[in-house]
Amino acid sequence: MDEIAKRIVAVDLFVALTNVGTGLVVAGSVADPAAYAWVGVAVVAMALPLAVASDRSEAGMWVLIGVGSLGILGLLVGWATDTVPISVVPALLVGLGIALGMHRLVFGVLRPVPDARRARLQSG
Repeated sequence: MDEIAKRIVAVDLFVALTNVGTGLVVAGSVADPAAYAWVGVAVVAMALPLAVASDRSEAGMWVLIGVGSLGILGLLVGWATDTVPISVVPALLVGLGIALGMHRLVFGVLRPVPDARRARLQSG
């Protein structure tokens, strides 16, 4: 594995572990976080293909940014209007961490980091 791939893998796995760890810590401060485990599963199911797409093309990266921005906006509106409970936060964080970690383990550890992702780091 070259230096660029090592940097990508290290950063992404660190972010994944940080999300999971933060989600587990926050779970201790909300009411019944297990009730929203399904949200974590849904986040994994949505975030994993977005991570794969963002690694392979610039268009995929923009789709990831757009979906993520809409998701954040939806959460903010939901919290402001009391239609989304704050108890979903741990499941969201854990789901995002699992999706990113799974993706980077497959495309970084088991298989090579995609060329488009390497190029993005080299040009940025």
